[in-house]
Amino acid sequence: MMKKILCAASLMYASHVTAAVFDLTAQLSPRLEQGCQSRGIVFDFYDEIDDEMHLKSSFKNQVAQHIEDGSQTSWGDKYVLKNAQYRGVKVKSIEFVTGRSKDRTQWIVFDIRTPEAKAKFNQIKFNRSQQPHMAPEIEKTSKEATVYCYIGNPFG
Repeated sequence: MMKKILCAASLMYASHVTAAVFDLTAQLSPRLEQGCQSRGIVFDFYDEIDDEMHLKSSFKNQVAQHIEDGSQTSWGDKYVLKNAQYRGVKVKSIEFVTGRSKDRTQWIVFDIRTPEAKAKFNQIKFNRSQQPHMAPEIEKTSKEATVYCYIGNPFG
């Protein structure tokens, strides 16, 4: 009897506990909805401390996995996120890619597997009326939408 009571209590507690959603709208809306080059990369997810770049703690706490990738022509940092969203659409990962000329691109991968997620993604007002290299580029599959944002050279 006691096992049944404890089991029922734990199920009731688990059903009321939900993981907090990390909303990326404030960090990403200027870049995605105003212009990719609206500000430097440091403002999105990095703080500059003693001339070194550090991930903001609020973002670092949402990273499930950090993957570093490098080659002769580019290098990048991919952050797989735990429970993040942008305007109600789940964000699976964010990647920062730096090319040989130190130009940076930000890739944001959205999960659009459900009809509701697709509808919400389609409602986002990406600023596509800019010059081509300043506007976000969007690539969709049936399960994901990747937004590429060319940022430029933040190093000078």
